[in-house]
Amino acid sequence: MLIDDDLMTIKVHQALIRSQYKEKQVVFFNNPDNALDYIRHNKPDLILLDLNMPNVDGLQFLKVLEDNKIAIDVFIVSSSVDPSDKIIATSFLLLKIL
Repeated sequence: MLIDDDLMTIKVHQALIRSQYKEKQVVFFNNPDNALDYIRHNKPDLILLDLNMPNVDGLQFLKVLEDNKIAIDVFIVSSSVDPSDKIIATSFLLLKIL
């Protein structure tokens, strides 16, 4: 699952994933609220998550996952250079940091 408000970033990640994992279904959302609705009915293997998005940002999205005890591997994909973003993001138990 890809969650990012930048459609070009989604297309690039989608192409890279499909080139390596042809058998996997790739779903994408540019709205975190819609992604949460999807997760409530489906369990993706992995989420690539942007931090900076309008309305619900990536950190708020992680909080909702944690509050609802939804355990899915999440990788942050962000251009943020703000050190506080990494500090806050690493406080979530479900998060994988690369």
